[in-house]
Amino acid sequence: MQSKIVLRAAQAADAWDLASLRFASLVEMGLANPPQRDRFLSRAASELFEMLSQDRMAAWILTEDGVPSGCACAVFWNRLPYPTSSLHAEIAGVYVTPSLRKRGYATELVREAVANARARGVRKITLSPTEVGRSIYERLGFNNETHMAIRS
Repeated sequence: MQSKIVLRAAQAADAWDLASLRFASLVEMGLANPPQRDRFLSRAASELFEMLSQDRMAAWILTEDGVPSGCACAVFWNRLPYPTSSLHAEIAGVYVTPSLRKRGYATELVREAVANARARGVRKITLSPTEVGRSIYERLGFNNETHMAIRS
């Protein structure tokens, strides 16, 4: 029997599922440890709920037979004024569970996030890719601009 795959816009009520997917991603990247899960989920779900409720973030969720299995987010903020728009977006939190990878789902999730950002009239869309995801973003038109950051 074939599983049912659904890609849909996330709502504020999906904050816990988005937080769970985010934690899985962070564990895979070596940036979180399983013992941190409960504390992280509580805080992250609250923050994601607030961001979605305040329209500071748009997210898409991928489910397999109703189980959250992937996501992508567009986080919005205003920069100093520009002639056209001050609104900017960052594509972040792109994740697909290992069993569903290499099927184009991450690409579709990112396409939805980019389309939403463009529909909002953002001036610029940025992201910080991992080496694994870089080819997806290049195929979608992202270029290799130089960015500098200070990590705290």
